[in-house]
Amino acid sequence: MRPECQWPEIPLIVFTRYRRRLRRWLAAGTAMMVALLVGVVVALVVSDGSRPPPGLVCVPGSVSFKGSTAFAPIVNQIAARYEQSCPNAHITVRAIGGVRGLIDLKGHKSGPPIVAMYDGQPSWQSLFPGYRSRAVGVVIFAVVGNWHLPRSLFTSGMTTRAIAQAFAHPLDPPSFVPRFVPVGRSGFSGTRQAFVNYLLDGNDNAELGAGSCPAVDRNGVCLEDTTMDLLAYVNSKWYSIGYAEADALLFFPNVRVIPINGVAPTRANALSGRYKFVATEHLYTRGTPKGLAAAFINFLTSSTATAELHRYLFIGCSDLARSPALRGRCAPA
Repeated sequence: MRPECQWPEIPLIVFTRYRRRLRRWLAAGTAMMVALLVGVVVALVVSDGSRPPPGLVCVPGSVSFKGSTAFAPIVNQIAARYEQSCPNAHITVRAIGGVRGLIDLKGHKSGPPIVAMYDGQPSWQSLFPGYRSRAVGVVIFAVVGNWHLPRSLFTSGMTTRAIAQAFAHPLDPPSFVPRFVPVGRSGFSGTRQAFVNYLLDGNDNAELGAGSCPAVDRNGVCLEDTTMDLLAYVNSKWYSIGYAEADALLFFPNVRVIPINGVAPTRANALSGRYKFVATEHLYTRGTPKGLAAAFINFLTSSTATAELHRYLFIGCSDLARSPALRGRCAPA
């Protein structure tokens, strides 16, 4: 006969400890479930279309925002918030470069209205008579490099002169400039215009003569069309440097910020005027915006949306009033 199966005797003290531990686990599990349910309820209340956030007025229709690859993620974030409260509104955001956005706006004949996003103001703005531009805030840019570069570059940084020389003489740099692989942006970029204005003193000769990446010459300047393309190239190419919107570095582990004249690209440094590689973001429309375009732009520039964007290195116009260095950037064009 088989011996009968018997459960081993559990000492009372062990059973008591187990029971106490089980109660703690159950309590913790219950607390987690309550927290999740509360989160779901809060999310449902916040997303309730009948209770839009302050500054948001629902207008049905469609509108397309095209242009700046630096500003597109920010517009997309607020567009999702708007559509969440206004299900009959459809807002598309396409990061195709500032110049292409303006070209699409100028050639637009029918269909949903287009709003063009541009970093700064194009020097050829006179080609767009009758078009309106509205400043919505300041985008902070950064000079960036692959982390295999000398570590001192990411602590002490580079001077504006050294940055300009690195792009002007990549194949034969001066003795005070390390040898780099410089990466710029194509001519369809407002980011490139900001880089030329603030760091190259208006001299764009190196990039004007450059082609698409990879460079024909091993260490020559080459160009990418978008912020993400540039960062992907710098992320994979040892000893490369470039420039991009400072918020876009999150998904590129090999890319680091290079301080300019020892100053890092932060909101505080930009507001104080110590950090100058910034550009005013403008939205261009054909005539005065109407309907959904007007309603969304008003929400984008509201204090509610500006507060949500504090997580980004973007400074909305409503935050510039206390900054003597940047206060005038949102003045009407």
